[in-house]
Amino acid sequence: MQKHNLRDTHYYFKVKNFFDPYIKQNAPKHLQHVWFSSPGFAFYGVQPELLVGSYSSLIGSLGIALFVLFLTSGNLFIAVYALITITFVIAVSVAVFAALK
Repeated sequence: MQKHNLRDTHYYFKVKNFFDPYIKQNAPKHLQHVWFSSPGFAFYGVQPELLVGSYSSLIGSLGIALFVLFLTSGNLFIAVYALITITFVIAVSVAVFAALK
């Protein structure tokens, strides 16, 4: 995986700040909502969305997991411990995305 540093971030915003006004002024009306993208910058747009989406999916997935675990095990104590394990796995995934930000 490619490591991004402050210089990469600065370059990204330099290119973005050039293209955004240029597109707004010179593009046809139906194309004024486009954005600059390249293979090197794909990470910058996807990573924040994954981070935000992780929080909302965390709540839904934990609720469903608790219900399924309780139905299959029949024991609330075991279901809660399994849910705590799942929570830590998801928290580590979110922490990795946050660290890459």
